[in-house]
Amino acid sequence: NGTAAQVSCDKRGGELAVVGVSRLASPAAAAALARAVRQGGVAALPDALASLVRAALESELRAAMREKLAAYKVPKRVLFFDAEELEYTANQKIQVGPLREAALARLQQEGAIILVDVYAEWCPTCRKQHEVLQSYREQNPDKAFHTLVVDFDDDKKWVRHFRAPHQSTLILFAGDKQVWFSVAETRYDEIATQIDKAIALGKR
Repeated sequence: NGTAAQVSCDKRGGELAVVGVSRLASPAAAAALARAVRQGGVAALPDALASLVRAALESELRAAMREKLAAYKVPKRVLFFDAEELEYTANQKIQVGPLREAALARLQQEGAIILVDVYAEWCPTCRKQHEVLQSYREQNPDKAFHTLVVDFDDDKKWVRHFRAPHQSTLILFAGDKQVWFSVAETRYDEIATQIDKAIALGKR
């Protein structure tokens, strides 16, 4: 029986990959997923004959990504969803919005540290924040937190959900508990301190 898989990642670094299938097999699957993460988008992958268990697939994906990406861009987690957990368009593509919602819910249930980054392409403050976050990840590759990127112009449902008044809003969660909310913060020391605090809180 043929199935399909998609990988979704944010457009500003690919910190989180979401694979919309419980198993996937193809000699080129890991490389194709790595390309999708590098390019930033959603890529459909055909099914093949063999199959890999989730742990083995995640290991293979991460290994392939490490060959293609800078260390700070390799996803900390790969989340797997069974096909029946997902919602599809009329063309049988996975709907990214509900997929993102399911990923957020799962990470919060696990008590993960999540940074919500509300940005706009035209926003210079957002670009500065991106540089700060990239620098933080490069300097702290072992500190685990996930970034949920929300486009202020296109993701109005999520903007309302997080009550973000403007682009350049940063919100930190430890599980489902909000621990920091800021607008237009660009100081490296302040952003790094808040992320470190959230990570420390998550370890308790």
